[in-house]
Amino acid sequence: MKVLLIYPPFSQPIESKKRCLVPLGIAYIAGYLRKHKIDIHLLDCVVEGYNNEIINNGTRTFGLSSKAIKNRIKKIKPDFVGVSCLMSTQEKNAINVCKIAKSVNDKIHTIIGGCHPSVFYNKLIDNEYIDSVVVGEGEKSTYDIIRGFKSGIVISKPIDIDSIPFPARDLLPMEDYFKINMPENIFSPNKRVTQVVTSRGCPFKCTFCATTRFHGKWRGRHWKDVVDEIRYLKTTYNIDEVNFLDENLVVDKKRTISIMNGIKDMNIAWSNPGGIWINGLDYEILNTMKKAGCYQLTFPVESFNKRILKEVINKPLDISKVAPLVDYCHKLKIDVHAFFICGYPEQSLEDMLEDFKMAKRVGFDSASFHIITPLPGSKIYDKYSNQIDLNNINYIHSTIPHPNLSEKQIETLVNEFNINYNKSYKWRHPIKYFKKYVLLPYIKNFDNPLQRV
Repeated sequence: MKVLLIYPPFSQPIESKKRCLVPLGIAYIAGYLRKHKIDIHLLDCVVEGYNNEIINNGTRTFGLSSKAIKNRIKKIKPDFVGVSCLMSTQEKNAINVCKIAKSVNDKIHTIIGGCHPSVFYNKLIDNEYIDSVVVGEGEKSTYDIIRGFKSGIVISKPIDIDSIPFPARDLLPMEDYFKINMPENIFSPNKRVTQVVTSRGCPFKCTFCATTRFHGKWRGRHWKDVVDEIRYLKTTYNIDEVNFLDENLVVDKKRTISIMNGIKDMNIAWSNPGGIWINGLDYEILNTMKKAGCYQLTFPVESFNKRILKEVINKPLDISKVAPLVDYCHKLKIDVHAFFICGYPEQSLEDMLEDFKMAKRVGFDSASFHIITPLPGSKIYDKYSNQIDLNNINYIHSTIPHPNLSEKQIETLVNEFNINYNKSYKWRHPIKYFKKYVLLPYIKNFDNPLQRV
């Protein structure tokens, strides 16, 4: 059997910056299938068609054209085509790839998986171009479909992640990712950056997050396996930075310290653009992280309001720890980026303004203020699903009705927060501002060097 896994073209609001990440989801599945002697091929439409864009109604779609995808499928002649669909906004692109596969050969068995199909599997299985839908993690379920053990809606159980081989990056054009150099942390000062996941799942149940719905409980890879992967990346691709994409890197302190000690002599930098569990940090672990090459951490504070954290977001955060940890990071010369969420119906205008003031008082190097996004699979989506348009879900626009503020008011407020906070970096740290927001965007050819994501 010959299998082709495809990461489809990507659509996003035109205001958002284009990234180009190794699609670890299909790369992990490819590694697992190859371990089981299956002829596997990968196609990342984003990296191969990064400069091919279609702009329509404020949305930018970039990636290989339908014709190019069709030609690749014709060339490989797969028996199975698996398509990744991480977000609801990508459903159209993913279905189109399945349609293209069927147009090449209607006997190709098409499989779709990812966060979006894991929620809307009943809808997708009825699509004429889709034969099977994987719910949850894809390695074992995809194997079962290919071997003929299962088909249709296939519900996965959490896999033993120490049993999975490294992602099959060798089946992807790795040098193209380095050349484009738009990783998760787009303001990375390094040139050869790639992504690593050391764990899956999360022990917490924040209302805005769909992680536990997809990955289940937190499972950490053995620290030695993580160190071996990073050493492989350093030896094989000469990487100079790792972006850790874990939902939670520091649940197990002993394990995290072992990873840090294992990579500290590899001469690589690292950051965690997706956020870290603040309660899991202390001075000891920060010292160890700094020695291991950490130059930036992201603090997902979400809100300084205890009521919002406890009753609305359900986030375990001791806000009294935030300012001292930020101060200590600065002593270690670790930059701190922060995430905040605005627009919950339970948040008043005063609550949001107070979060902005507190963020300035604490002194994060930079901050991203996001509008609450009802991601399918999250509790906030379940609560408001009958009031929102699934096709308009993104971090740019307000989609959940607020009792006292209009969509335009929330969007304007958040936009002002982002601009005003990050422009203030110019006066607080002028040299660092110039390097990060002027020099780096110029080197990377941003279309608007001073525009934040």
